[in-house]
Amino acid sequence: MQRSPRRVRSTAKDVIKSTAQAAVGLGRRAARLGMDSIKRASNR
Repeated sequence: MQRSPRRVRSTAKDVIKSTAQAAVGLGRRAARLGMDSIKRASNR
């Protein structure tokens, strides 16, 4: 993959953005799993 010199400067921003998005996605999934486990525990 070759990047044009102009894009190289913005790659750091892109990486940060994608990392943040991944973190948000993981957080959401963890929250959902936590809620599910809490519901299951309260049902018992």
